[in-house]
Amino acid sequence: MRAKALHQQELFLSEFSKNLFLGFLLSTLTAFGAFILIWRKIFLRFRDRVESIKSNGELLLKGKLLPLPDGPLDELYQVECAFHESSDILSEGGRHELTIMNQTTDIICAFDSDLRFKSVSQQGAKSWQYSSEELHGRSIDRLFDSSTARQYYADFQNVRKLPEGKCRTETTIKCKYGTIKTFVWTVTWSAADETFYCVAHDITQLRKMTQLKQDLFNMIAHDLRAPLASLGLALSHLRWGTTEENSKRTELIEKIQIKHERLMDLVNSILEVRRLESGKGVLKFECTSAFEVCEQAIEKYSPLSDLLKLTVPLPKSDAAVYADPAKLRQIVQNMFLLSYEFAMPGSNVEVDISTADDKAIIKITAEAMGAPVSLDSIKLFIARTLAESHGGTVAVEKTGPSLISLCAALPEFTDEMDQAL
Repeated sequence: MRAKALHQQELFLSEFSKNLFLGFLLSTLTAFGAFILIWRKIFLRFRDRVESIKSNGELLLKGKLLPLPDGPLDELYQVECAFHESSDILSEGGRHELTIMNQTTDIICAFDSDLRFKSVSQQGAKSWQYSSEELHGRSIDRLFDSSTARQYYADFQNVRKLPEGKCRTETTIKCKYGTIKTFVWTVTWSAADETFYCVAHDITQLRKMTQLKQDLFNMIAHDLRAPLASLGLALSHLRWGTTEENSKRTELIEKIQIKHERLMDLVNSILEVRRLESGKGVLKFECTSAFEVCEQAIEKYSPLSDLLKLTVPLPKSDAAVYADPAKLRQIVQNMFLLSYEFAMPGSNVEVDISTADDKAIIKITAEAMGAPVSLDSIKLFIARTLAESHGGTVAVEKTGPSLISLCAALPEFTDEMDQAL
């Protein structure tokens, strides 16, 4: 009996030890499995956050917006916050830079090595009458005139051969709707980026102003040369006594006086136009008789009309003009001088005054000698400028096979203006 009891006790202990070992092993494996699962979850979460930080870093380098930071408040969260703050700072700076670039009057753009657009400021696209999307990837030589495209393209490509990789060049651009503009380019080649970085400054208006100034100088030289030459010739005759008759001397002196008055009127008119354009001139508007102004001009230049044997009758009607009397006299006097210049000697010069559409119209018609009125005349330029300062116009019209008319349309003085004054 005792031996049986001992045997059973050994079996129990053996079974208990076995079960205890199995229980320990199972709990160990369970704990290890749980550890592996938890570690894997933590590792994957850590890896995902590291990958997110890496991705955010790449987005930051590209200047793109970053997503809001997410996760526990640990060191990685602080790194994400730092990246996000950096992104906000760079984005704000980029917005300011883009605003400045788009609002600047200069055009900022970039081209690849084949001179295809990589980027262009909004101002540039607008100035060339394109959208940014239309220009992207397009070759710049399409903006050049076909006759000069090859030369301009070569000028840009030659920048790559320069030691400093930078140059300035001037080109004409044909805009989308046919407008031609002139630009001065500052071109910089970046070998690292294989990109041309360019700043283009629009000098179209500057070129136009330069041309206008040159035309004005040409007009002044043309209108001053003739009376000065006549003065020189007359003075030469008087000086060397090529004529001894008093009547001839008197005639020469009259010519000198006429040329002198014309030159003084021309210089005074130029100075007056200059004062008006600079804002220093003041117009004193009042009711002015067109008839009286024409009468004064006819009388003032009667020596010239007599010399040319022109018949200049007074106008048969009158009109009230709302203008500065002194400026109106300059307009009309320049019109008479122009008429006398192209009028056939011995012909008639007709002066007509009328009204239409709240405008007082002064029309001077003469028979031309063959060549029409030169539109490059400084007298015509002055008359037009003064008329425009009054809200009027001066036009040249061909009213017959050989008849040329100078027509000034200026504001008519009305009853409402009379009441206002």
